[in-house]
Parts: sequence; C-alpha cells; structure tokens
Amino acid sequence: MTRYCGEIRQVAGATGGGFVAVGNEDRFGNVTVPVGALVRVATEIPLLQIGDTTLKNVRLCMAEVAPYLRPGDQACIFAFGHLLRKKIIIGVKSQTGPSWTMGFGRLLATVLTYLTLWPLLVGLAGALVGALAGMLLGDQGSVLGMTLGALYGVGISLLSALRLVIAYRQMRSA
Repeated sequence: MTRYCGEIRQVAGATGGGFVAVGNEDRFGNVTVPVGALVRVATEIPLLQIGDTTLKNVRLCMAEVAPYLRPGDQACIFAFGHLLRKKIIIGVKSQTGPSWTMGFGRLLATVLTYLTLWPLLVGLAGALVGALAGMLLGDQGSVLGMTLGALYGVGISLLSALRLVIAYRQMRSA
C-alpha cells in the first residue's frame, strides 16, 4: 500500500466518471438499452499534489472520492497499484474535514473481479503474447511462452487482489 500524507496543494479537475449506456439501434434508428447495460467509466485526476509528492493520472476507485480531495486540507491519501502499474485511490483521511474510505462491499466486489475476470483477460493476453514471442524459438518455445504468459497473467491478477486486501486493512487500521 502507498500512503501519501501532507497538505493537498493542487488537484486538477477529475475527468471521466459516471456511466455509459451500451445499446443497440433498431431499423428506425432508435437506440434501445437493455437492462443492466450501463458500463462504469473510470474517474481519473490528471494531477494531484500532496506534500512533496506529485501524482499524475491517478484513478479513483469511485467518482465519489473527488470532492474529498480539497486543496489546503491536511490529509492522508491511500492508494494501491492496479496490476502493479496504475495507482488507484481507495481512501482519503482528512485531519480537518470529512474523510472517505472504500466500503467493504466495494472491496469484496473488486477482489472477486481480480479473482475471476482479470485472470481470464490478462492470462489470455499473456498467453497470446507469450505464444508470439515463443514462435521465435520454434514449436517448443511457443508452448513454453504461452504457458509462461498465462501464468504471468493469472499471477499478476492474484497479486493485485492480495495487494488490495493488504492496502485496505492498513487503511482501516490507520
């Protein structure tokens, strides 16, 4: 887990957020949106400066976090690395104003996604890249590359789930 504490000096406006409807067009040009076809769009802050640390393109686990990032506020921001590369803010604890932390239900849903969906997506991508790289070594190399790529994809997803749980526990105890 990464914890950034200090005065929030600068917060660029949040981009993204909300939902996008996924629908179909009928023969008359009318868009029909089936039930449950709303897709959440990631909320991102282009620039966030807290203390001496500057974070660029940091994501929020939920769009509701943005109002809790107030310039001039003394706060601690808790983040974790999604698939080890993208910082995602999971909580803001302020010394002078209201605080916000990721709820247990959101944590549970995210961990379940890391345990089911992400291993499939990243494992498949890893297997494809590994197979292409392995083709340079011949037939045996493509099998080895595909296996290593799939194992990497599954492993990185499971590691992200573990890192999120550890970050959440540390945030709650702080």
